[in-house]
Order: sequence, then structure tokens, then C-alpha cells
Amino acid sequence: MPDVSEEGETAGVISPAAIPAQAAPGAPLLELDGLVKEFPLKGGPFSRSRGTVSAVGGVSLTIRKGETLGMVGESGCGKTTPVRIVAGLEDPTAGSVRFGGEDLAVLTRAHRRRIQLMSQDSTAAMDPRMRVGEVLREPLVIQGAGSRAEQEAQIDGLLDAVGLPRGAVHRDPHEFSDGQRQRLGLGLARAVVRHLADTVGVMYLGKLVETGPAEQVYARPPHPYTRGLLDTVNVPDPSAAAGSGAPLAGETPSAKKPPSGCRFRTRCPLAQDACAEVEPPVAAPRGAGHRVACHFPLPVPEEAAAQPV
Repeated sequence: MPDVSEEGETAGVISPAAIPAQAAPGAPLLELDGLVKEFPLKGGPFSRSRGTVSAVGGVSLTIRKGETLGMVGESGCGKTTPVRIVAGLEDPTAGSVRFGGEDLAVLTRAHRRRIQLMSQDSTAAMDPRMRVGEVLREPLVIQGAGSRAEQEAQIDGLLDAVGLPRGAVHRDPHEFSDGQRQRLGLGLARAVVRHLADTVGVMYLGKLVETGPAEQVYARPPHPYTRGLLDTVNVPDPSAAAGSGAPLAGETPSAKKPPSGCRFRTRCPLAQDACAEVEPPVAAPRGAGHRVACHFPLPVPEEAAAQPV
């Protein structure tokens, strides 16, 4: 379960040796059911509890044998915590994690060692001996994604998307500032997730708001947050964006006191009264493989064209 995360966060890796041999391709391998994690807040002279922080608020998903899931979202959205729970570094407040049909809580230490973490930061994510162009092109080469000319064109597009000059491909990673390396990492993450992940999960404030096949999520995301997340990256100039797909605005609410109903409603351009009153159920507006938690999902282009103006 690779995790597209910010500097200092982690990504999970399941060793092939850990995969149960009897599991057939496509069979459920890793199952998260209603996963909740709350961290206590303590302070004062006697370290008394001052409430909790909702890091993960009821995440359920299934990763099948042979499938790669990429988790995306803003910094602090809760991507890393499920990975740490799967790796045994945190205990869930509620819910369960099953691996190969067995509850991870009862697996032996030797078995759990086969699920490990890889640390990520803006510097370690790039080989210092490689030029930026080589770093960005590597995942495309590994996946055989197009000709060299097509790969270079895609890299130009990634640099445009994160607001860096195309000449950056000829520079070494150490020549960039921390902020620029983070933007390069974002561009690299988009290439990796799109080409390596079969399924993409989108998290917001501890909630899994959308999951689906990678190409569908990138091309036709029904959740306004996913659309805004993509447009924030795709449009360096926010004033150039228009319509319901405008880049994200406002600040993420505090996880100490998440908004009622839909947690994204305070930043959503489509929010209505129902969004504050009822948490949106997870539905499948795009078929069984594409699920979204939203009262008012965005129409796909074909649906939008069929609606009267």
C-alpha cells in the first residue's frame, strides 16, 4: 500500500514473502474495516486529557492480491496513520485490520516483520546522482509508458503543473530549495501513482472520500475534493481555473473538532444544508469499482453534456 505523503512521513511496503501462498490473484489480501484512530490530547501540570484528535475516522477498504493502492491527499489528511497501524506501530481505537484473512492483532511477531515501512522526504525521494529529468522519467521507463519523446513531453507537463521551469530537468536535486524539491516530489508522486497504482484512495481529514481505478479517478473524479486537489496541482495560476473544478480554497479544519456531517463541507463549493446534518454514505456512482462519499457528486463529462443548460 504505497502512500503518497509529505516530507517526514512514511510509505508502507508488503514483502512478497508475507503474501499468503494460498491466496489466489484478485483475492482479498489486506482488509481495513471501520478503522478509527484517535490520539489523546494532554496538557497542563498533571498531563490531563484535553480531548482527542481524530486522525482516522472509520476507513474501510480492501486491497486484493496483485493490486497496488496509492493513497493521496493534503498533508495531515490521515494517509500515514493507516499505514502505521498496518505495520503494527499504532493500535487502532476501533475497527480491525485483516491480512490474508487473519486479524493482524493476533499474528506472530515474525509474520508482522514482513510488513515494513519506507521513509520519505523531499531529499531522500531523489537520487542525488541523477538529474531531475532522469528522476522524473524513471517510473515512466519502468512501466514502459510511451516513447522517450512522449515521456519527455509528460515530464514537461509535470514541471508546468508544479510551477517549475522545464530547464529544471538538467539540474541536480541539491540545486533546488526545500520547497522546490517538495514540488518536484509532488510531480514525481503523480507520475508514480498514476502508472504504478491500480487503485487510488483519496483521504480528507481522516475520511476516505473516494476510491476507484487510477485512470477513472484522475480523468473523471466525482468528489469535489478530488477534483479540487487535481486542479490545484494542474493550474499553477489559481485565477486560470473556472467552474466547479476550481482549485481548493480555505484551510483544512482542525482534527480536534471536525465539521459535522461531511468533513469537506466547509471548503466545498457545492455544499448544502444536508451536508452539515448527515455524513454522506459511501456509494458507487461510477460502478462497483469506483466509490465516493458525497451527497452531491460531480457529473462525469458525458452526464454533464446530457443535462439541459
